[in-house]
Amino acid sequence: MEFTAEQLSFADRPTRLFMMDARMRGLPVDVFHSYIDAQARMRVKVLSLYPMVDAGGFDFTTAETVTIFNDMCVMAPATLIGPGITWKSIDDKTVQGTFTNSGHTIQAVLHFDDSGALVNFTSDDRPGLAPDGRTLVPQRWSTPLTGYRAYGAVRLASHGDARYAPASGEFTYGEFDLQEIAYNVSP
Repeated sequence: MEFTAEQLSFADRPTRLFMMDARMRGLPVDVFHSYIDAQARMRVKVLSLYPMVDAGGFDFTTAETVTIFNDMCVMAPATLIGPGITWKSIDDKTVQGTFTNSGHTIQAVLHFDDSGALVNFTSDDRPGLAPDGRTLVPQRWSTPLTGYRAYGAVRLASHGDARYAPASGEFTYGEFDLQEIAYNVSP
């Protein structure tokens, strides 16, 4: 299903507000992911009224801490020298990052091409949501990136996929095209 989304992120106290408007079988669907004060929650409503998913809790927050770290790596690399982040070189094109925020520690592997551009982010710390909308199922999560271009003074990937790799085989559940980005926006 096609969707439009807007995200607001804050680096000083990792915060992410992701709002998505979509249509499923012709009906409007609203999705709201929030990560505020190291508490993550995802709410999905049909017709903006009827809850389909309401997920949260410690394990869900740990999973969403991976998303916060991914956003930092993909859209705000200047934040990667902040507290709570350590790095370990794997080889010339791969590093492992460990990110800790308010008791949630996750790891991810960042893959770079010959030019030094980030081309993939993988983590085993972001399980998928089972069909019941509450249970988390362990599996690898990745975000391959392509189409680097200038967004003002910064060069970022213009396209990224969101993929899971359960035992049955990897699949893409989301494709994202970055339209615009702004930093240090005044209220």
